[in-house]
Amino acid sequence: MRPLQQSIVKMMTATPDRHFTIEDIRKQIGHSRVKIRCALTSLMHDGHVKPGTPIGYNRLNKTYRLAEAA
Repeated sequence: MRPLQQSIVKMMTATPDRHFTIEDIRKQIGHSRVKIRCALTSLMHDGHVKPGTPIGYNRLNKTYRLAEAA
């Protein structure tokens, strides 16, 4: 797992019941939206992150949440 992915998982583990938008993650970690979206996509393929409830119809308003611990 890459450092950006590790920091995203660590941030989500702190509040496991919360749904995060890409903007929430960007404000806390400070990378670009594109890098965060790429990291979230690979985390979803690996099964660490699941899509949450979307807010609105815009792509940036999709939310992501931590998958249940295996």
